[in-house]
Amino acid sequence: MPAWKVTWFFEGNQLVTSGSSPLVTWTETWYESQSATIDAALRTAVDPNNGYLPRRLAFTPNIYRPTHVRVSEANNPRFSKYTEVRNMRGFLAHTDAARTAAQVTCALLVNFTVLPAAPGDVTHHRMFLIRGLPESLINGNSLRRNSTVFRELQSFLNWLGYQEGPIAAPLGDFVPNLAAAFGGWYQLRYFGQASVNAAITALAVDAGGRTITITSALAADRGDRVSVTGVTFPRGVNRIWTVQSALPGEVYQLGKSRARLAGAWDAGTGSAKKIAYQFRKPDQYVITGLRTRQTGKTVFQGPVGRRSRG
Repeated sequence: MPAWKVTWFFEGNQLVTSGSSPLVTWTETWYESQSATIDAALRTAVDPNNGYLPRRLAFTPNIYRPTHVRVSEANNPRFSKYTEVRNMRGFLAHTDAARTAAQVTCALLVNFTVLPAAPGDVTHHRMFLIRGLPESLINGNSLRRNSTVFRELQSFLNWLGYQEGPIAAPLGDFVPNLAAAFGGWYQLRYFGQASVNAAITALAVDAGGRTITITSALAADRGDRVSVTGVTFPRGVNRIWTVQSALPGEVYQLGKSRARLAGAWDAGTGSAKKIAYQFRKPDQYVITGLRTRQTGKTVFQGPVGRRSRG
């Protein structure tokens, strides 16, 4: 079953300088591999009754709303679909009529973790920023665990973190539930340990300088992603490539480079590794704390096109 990359687009009202819209946008991305088709993944992502959005919006002020969802195949981003999210916004009433206290840049950092599943494996982390938090939860630039909406935030994290069951009263009591049937729908993506570096025994820049041909024991197929490292010359070769064609004798054509490459290979340098992504639900999470991130994008509404001169 294919893995899908799901991205939710959010926007919120923010007091900004002249020349820009009062809309500030950001995205949140997770992966899932339980949907058989891209349409099924899209329906799950926008489900207003169960899933990501209702849990996410439960602790979100109503000045924020999801606008669109994009689903793409994890290994083929060009195969994607968009849909509009209609009639959904944060569930919490916002008390500031001027809407000057939107907290897009003050975000909560959460460390989601996938624990080793086999000997030789390592722990994998996903540092996830949660924006659009209510004032009562982050008042004074500190996380207020006594806020009335902290329970909703923690329920969302428990669902994503695949760790604990529903929150029970009183606040702070949790019901451990490690059954495979419990937990969220979404996963972390990380490099598997099965792929190992293979020495490059030959490398040449093809005519035109946009592709290279290497010989290496990769066991790769057309469309696979390959990481090349350690090549001292020509420059610009150490990067992630896409296999354009797999030829007999463990020969692979990789492309395409935006910059034109040139030069003879510094023989004996470099190795290659096929990128083998794995997907797993988080085993646990840790709330790290609040962080300031100037990454909310302001929608610019200045002049477009060439200005005429009088």
